[in-house]
Amino acid sequence: MRKFLLCVFIAGIFVELYALPPHRLTVEVVVVQVIDGDTLEVSLSRVLDGQLPPNWHSPVKVRLIGIDCPEMDTPFGPKAKSFLATLVGEKYLYLEFDADYWDPYGRLLAYVYLDPEGYQMVNAILVALGFAEAKVYPPNTRYEALFEDLERVAHSYNLGMWTTEVGTAPLPGPVSTTAAALEVIRFHYDAAGNDNRNLNDEYFVLKNISDAPINMSGWTVRDEAGHIFRFPEGFVLAPGATVTVYTGCGTNAADTLYWCSGRAIWNNNGDTLILKDATGQEILRYSY
Repeated sequence: MRKFLLCVFIAGIFVELYALPPHRLTVEVVVVQVIDGDTLEVSLSRVLDGQLPPNWHSPVKVRLIGIDCPEMDTPFGPKAKSFLATLVGEKYLYLEFDADYWDPYGRLLAYVYLDPEGYQMVNAILVALGFAEAKVYPPNTRYEALFEDLERVAHSYNLGMWTTEVGTAPLPGPVSTTAAALEVIRFHYDAAGNDNRNLNDEYFVLKNISDAPINMSGWTVRDEAGHIFRFPEGFVLAPGATVTVYTGCGTNAADTLYWCSGRAIWNNNGDTLILKDATGQEILRYSY
Protein backbone atom coordinates (compact mmCIF):
# COMPACT_ATOMS: atom_id res chain seq x y z
CA MET A 1 0.00 0.00 0.00
CA ARG A 2 2.81 2.41 0.92
CA LYS A 3 4.56 1.68 -2.40
CA PHE A 4 1.31 2.40 -4.27
CA LEU A 5 0.85 5.73 -2.48
CA LEU A 6 4.45 6.61 -3.22
CA CYS A 7 3.89 5.95 -6.93
CA VAL A 8 0.80 8.15 -6.87
CA PHE A 9 2.81 10.85 -5.10
CA ILE A 10 5.59 10.73 -7.73
CA ALA A 11 2.99 10.87 -10.49
CA GLY A 12 1.63 14.00 -8.82
CA ILE A 13 5.06 15.59 -9.09
CA PHE A 14 5.09 15.04 -12.84
CA VAL A 15 1.56 16.47 -13.15
CA GLU A 16 2.70 19.60 -11.32
CA LEU A 17 5.72 19.90 -13.61
CA TYR A 18 3.39 19.75 -16.63
CA ALA A 19 1.71 22.92 -15.32
CA LEU A 20 4.97 24.89 -15.22
CA PRO A 21 6.13 27.20 -18.04
CA PRO A 22 7.86 25.42 -20.96
CA HIS A 23 11.31 24.12 -20.14
CA ARG A 24 14.29 25.02 -22.28
CA LEU A 25 16.45 21.93 -22.21
CA THR A 26 19.80 23.01 -23.61
CA VAL A 27 22.04 19.95 -23.64
CA GLU A 28 21.90 16.17 -23.48
CA VAL A 29 24.56 14.59 -21.28
CA VAL A 30 25.53 11.12 -20.13
CA VAL A 31 26.29 10.31 -16.49
CA VAL A 32 29.93 9.53 -15.71
CA GLN A 33 29.58 9.17 -11.95
CA VAL A 34 27.44 10.20 -9.00
CA ILE A 35 29.51 12.19 -6.52
CA ASP A 36 26.94 12.74 -3.77
CA GLY A 37 23.22 13.27 -3.35
CA ASP A 38 23.11 16.51 -5.35
CA THR A 39 26.24 16.41 -7.53
CA LEU A 40 26.96 14.48 -10.73
CA GLU A 41 29.81 14.25 -13.19
CA VAL A 42 28.62 14.16 -16.80
CA SER A 43 29.94 14.26 -20.34
CA LEU A 44 28.33 16.15 -23.20
CA SER A 45 26.30 14.05 -25.64
CA ARG A 46 24.78 16.75 -27.86
CA VAL A 47 23.52 20.31 -27.90
CA LEU A 48 19.73 20.52 -28.05
CA ASP A 49 19.05 24.24 -28.12
CA GLY A 50 21.27 27.30 -28.54
CA GLN A 51 24.88 27.51 -27.42
CA LEU A 52 26.79 25.73 -24.69
CA PRO A 53 27.23 27.63 -21.42
CA PRO A 54 30.42 29.74 -21.42
CA ASN A 55 33.59 27.93 -20.32
CA TRP A 56 32.01 24.50 -20.86
CA HIS A 57 34.41 21.60 -20.48
CA SER A 58 33.77 17.88 -20.54
CA PRO A 59 33.47 15.97 -18.32
CA VAL A 60 31.96 18.51 -15.94
CA LYS A 61 30.55 18.39 -12.42
CA VAL A 62 26.88 19.36 -12.26
CA ARG A 63 25.33 20.69 -9.06
CA LEU A 64 21.54 20.26 -8.88
CA ILE A 65 20.25 23.71 -7.97
CA GLY A 66 17.39 24.69 -5.70
CA ILE A 67 18.02 21.74 -3.39
CA ASP A 68 20.50 20.56 -0.78
CA CYS A 69 21.20 16.96 0.25
CA PRO A 70 22.70 15.83 3.57
CA GLU A 71 26.51 15.68 3.62
CA MET A 72 28.19 12.32 3.01
CA ASP A 73 29.49 12.17 6.60
CA THR A 74 25.95 12.28 7.99
CA PRO A 75 23.80 9.16 8.37
CA PHE A 76 21.46 10.05 5.51
CA GLY A 77 24.09 11.35 3.05
CA PRO A 78 25.04 7.93 1.59
CA LYS A 79 21.34 7.05 1.26
CA ALA A 80 20.73 10.16 -0.82
CA LYS A 81 23.72 9.35 -3.03
CA SER A 82 22.58 5.75 -3.47
CA PHE A 83 19.07 6.83 -4.44
CA LEU A 84 20.40 9.35 -6.98
CA ALA A 85 22.70 6.69 -8.45
CA THR A 86 19.75 4.31 -8.83
CA LEU A 87 17.61 7.05 -10.36
CA VAL A 88 20.06 8.28 -13.00
CA GLY A 89 22.36 5.24 -13.44
CA GLU A 90 24.38 5.62 -16.64
CA LYS A 91 21.48 7.24 -18.44
CA TYR A 92 21.23 10.19 -20.75
CA LEU A 93 20.09 13.27 -18.87
CA TYR A 94 18.85 16.67 -20.00
CA LEU A 95 19.89 19.99 -18.46
CA GLU A 96 18.02 23.25 -17.99
CA PHE A 97 19.91 26.32 -16.82
CA ASP A 98 18.91 29.40 -14.84
CA ALA A 99 20.41 32.90 -14.49
CA ASP A 100 23.91 31.80 -13.35
CA TYR A 101 25.74 28.89 -14.98
CA TRP A 102 28.58 28.24 -12.51
CA ASP A 103 29.07 28.19 -8.75
CA PRO A 104 32.27 29.37 -6.99
CA TYR A 105 33.60 25.78 -7.05
CA GLY A 106 33.48 25.47 -10.84
CA ARG A 107 30.38 23.28 -10.90
CA LEU A 108 27.73 23.71 -13.58
CA LEU A 109 24.37 24.64 -12.04
CA ALA A 110 21.36 22.92 -13.58
CA TYR A 111 17.90 21.45 -13.28
CA VAL A 112 18.34 17.85 -14.39
CA TYR A 113 15.70 15.81 -16.23
CA LEU A 114 15.30 12.12 -16.99
CA ASP A 115 13.35 12.82 -20.17
CA PRO A 116 13.94 15.14 -23.15
CA GLU A 117 10.40 16.53 -22.81
CA GLY A 118 11.29 18.06 -19.44
CA TYR A 119 8.67 16.53 -17.14
CA GLN A 120 10.74 14.22 -14.90
CA MET A 121 12.94 16.63 -12.96
CA VAL A 122 15.49 14.90 -10.73
CA ASN A 123 15.80 17.94 -8.42
CA ALA A 124 12.05 17.80 -7.72
CA ILE A 125 11.99 14.03 -7.20
CA LEU A 126 14.78 14.23 -4.60
CA VAL A 127 12.91 16.88 -2.60
CA ALA A 128 9.54 15.16 -2.95
CA LEU A 129 10.84 11.88 -1.52
CA GLY A 130 12.81 13.47 1.31
CA PHE A 131 16.29 12.88 -0.07
CA ALA A 132 16.94 16.63 -0.27
CA GLU A 133 15.59 19.84 1.19
CA ALA A 134 14.59 22.91 -0.77
CA LYS A 135 17.27 25.61 -0.62
CA VAL A 136 17.33 28.97 -2.35
CA TYR A 137 20.45 29.92 -4.33
CA PRO A 138 19.79 33.38 -5.79
CA PRO A 139 19.56 34.34 -8.58
CA ASN A 140 18.67 30.77 -9.66
CA THR A 141 15.17 30.70 -8.15
CA ARG A 142 12.96 29.58 -11.06
CA TYR A 143 11.41 26.64 -9.18
CA GLU A 144 11.71 27.93 -5.61
CA ALA A 145 7.97 27.73 -4.92
CA LEU A 146 7.69 24.20 -6.37
CA PHE A 147 10.57 22.85 -4.27
CA GLU A 148 9.22 24.43 -1.08
CA ASP A 149 5.77 22.91 -1.69
CA LEU A 150 7.29 19.47 -2.30
CA GLU A 151 9.40 19.71 0.86
CA ARG A 152 6.35 20.54 2.97
CA VAL A 153 4.54 17.46 1.66
CA ALA A 154 7.57 15.19 2.16
CA HIS A 155 7.96 16.45 5.71
CA SER A 156 4.27 15.97 6.50
CA TYR A 157 4.45 12.34 5.30
CA ASN A 158 7.75 11.67 7.16
CA LEU A 159 9.54 10.69 3.96
CA GLY A 160 13.29 10.18 3.64
CA MET A 161 15.37 12.38 5.93
CA TRP A 162 12.26 13.66 7.66
CA THR A 163 11.53 10.19 9.08
CA THR A 164 14.16 10.80 11.78
CA GLU A 165 12.04 13.61 13.17
CA VAL A 166 9.04 11.38 13.98
CA GLY A 167 8.38 11.27 17.70
CA THR A 168 10.66 14.18 18.52
CA ALA A 169 8.72 16.51 20.78
CA PRO A 170 9.87 19.96 21.90
CA LEU A 171 10.93 20.17 25.54
CA PRO A 172 10.12 23.17 27.78
CA GLY A 173 13.49 24.94 27.92
CA PRO A 174 17.13 23.91 27.61
CA VAL A 175 18.14 20.45 28.77
CA SER A 176 21.80 19.44 28.84
CA THR A 177 22.36 15.71 28.39
CA THR A 178 26.14 15.72 28.97
CA ALA A 179 28.67 17.66 30.96
CA ALA A 180 29.61 19.76 27.94
CA ALA A 181 28.61 22.87 29.89
CA LEU A 182 27.18 24.76 26.93
CA GLU A 183 24.12 26.91 27.16
CA VAL A 184 22.04 29.11 24.89
CA ILE A 185 22.29 32.63 26.34
CA ARG A 186 20.41 34.45 23.58
CA PHE A 187 18.06 33.48 20.77
CA HIS A 188 17.00 36.13 18.25
CA TYR A 189 14.61 34.12 16.09
CA ASP A 190 12.41 36.98 14.84
CA ALA A 191 14.43 39.21 12.51
CA ALA A 192 13.30 42.75 11.81
CA GLY A 193 11.02 43.00 8.79
CA ASN A 194 10.86 40.05 6.43
CA ASP A 195 12.93 37.27 8.02
CA ASN A 196 13.96 35.88 4.63
CA ARG A 197 15.39 39.25 3.60
CA ASN A 198 17.21 39.93 6.87
CA LEU A 199 18.89 36.61 7.60
CA ASN A 200 21.72 37.93 9.76
CA ASP A 201 19.24 39.43 12.21
CA GLU A 202 18.25 35.84 12.99
CA TYR A 203 20.81 34.21 15.27
CA PHE A 204 21.50 32.35 18.51
CA VAL A 205 24.39 32.61 20.97
CA LEU A 206 26.07 29.66 22.69
CA LYS A 207 28.35 30.06 25.72
CA ASN A 208 30.94 27.68 27.16
CA ILE A 209 30.30 28.00 30.90
CA SER A 210 32.98 25.46 31.84
CA ASP A 211 36.65 26.04 32.62
CA ALA A 212 37.88 23.90 29.69
CA PRO A 213 37.88 24.46 25.91
CA ILE A 214 35.33 22.50 23.86
CA ASN A 215 36.34 21.19 20.43
CA MET A 216 33.16 21.50 18.36
CA SER A 217 34.56 20.20 15.05
CA GLY A 218 31.77 18.41 13.20
CA TRP A 219 29.10 19.25 15.80
CA THR A 220 25.68 20.04 14.39
CA VAL A 221 22.70 22.21 15.18
CA ARG A 222 19.31 21.42 13.72
CA ASP A 223 15.79 22.77 14.05
CA GLU A 224 12.51 20.85 14.25
CA ALA A 225 12.23 20.82 10.44
CA GLY A 226 15.61 19.10 10.09
CA HIS A 227 17.68 21.97 8.68
CA ILE A 228 21.29 21.29 9.69
CA PHE A 229 24.21 23.59 10.51
CA ARG A 230 27.64 21.98 10.89
CA PHE A 231 30.42 23.58 12.95
CA PRO A 232 33.61 23.93 10.89
CA GLU A 233 36.58 21.64 11.38
CA GLY A 234 38.95 22.95 14.02
CA PHE A 235 36.40 25.18 15.75
CA VAL A 236 37.13 25.35 19.49
CA LEU A 237 35.07 27.37 21.98
CA ALA A 238 37.30 28.68 24.78
CA PRO A 239 36.25 28.67 28.47
CA GLY A 240 33.78 31.46 29.12
CA ALA A 241 33.64 32.35 25.40
CA THR A 242 30.54 32.75 23.26
CA VAL A 243 29.82 32.07 19.61
CA THR A 244 27.00 33.66 17.64
CA VAL A 245 25.60 31.60 14.77
CA TYR A 246 23.88 33.76 12.15
CA THR A 247 21.43 32.33 9.63
CA GLY A 248 22.84 34.33 6.69
CA CYS A 249 26.26 34.44 5.05
CA GLY A 250 29.48 36.06 6.22
CA THR A 251 33.08 35.39 7.22
CA ASN A 252 33.55 32.94 10.09
CA ALA A 253 35.58 34.03 13.11
CA ALA A 254 36.35 32.75 16.61
CA ASP A 255 33.12 34.22 17.98
CA THR A 256 30.88 34.36 14.87
CA LEU A 257 29.77 31.62 12.48
CA TYR A 258 27.42 31.76 9.50
CA TRP A 259 24.85 29.15 8.48
CA CYS A 260 24.65 30.70 4.98
CA SER A 261 21.10 29.48 4.51
CA GLY A 262 19.12 30.85 1.60
CA ARG A 263 16.10 31.45 3.84
CA ALA A 264 15.07 31.94 7.46
CA ILE A 265 15.50 28.87 9.69
CA TRP A 266 13.89 29.55 13.06
CA ASN A 267 10.10 29.70 13.33
CA ASN A 268 8.78 32.83 15.02
CA ASN A 269 5.92 30.93 16.67
CA GLY A 270 8.17 28.38 18.39
CA ASP A 271 10.94 25.96 17.51
CA THR A 272 13.59 23.69 19.05
CA LEU A 273 17.37 23.88 18.72
CA ILE A 274 19.09 20.49 18.95
CA LEU A 275 22.88 20.46 19.41
CA LYS A 276 24.76 17.19 18.79
CA ASP A 277 28.45 16.37 18.96
CA ALA A 278 30.47 14.77 16.15
CA THR A 279 29.37 11.26 17.20
CA GLY A 280 25.69 12.19 17.00
CA GLN A 281 25.18 12.33 20.78
CA GLU A 282 22.69 14.98 21.83
CA ILE A 283 24.37 17.68 23.93
CA LEU A 284 21.70 20.33 24.29
CA ARG A 285 18.06 20.85 23.45
CA TYR A 286 16.52 24.31 23.70
CA SER A 287 12.90 25.20 22.96
CA TYR A 288 11.20 28.58 22.84
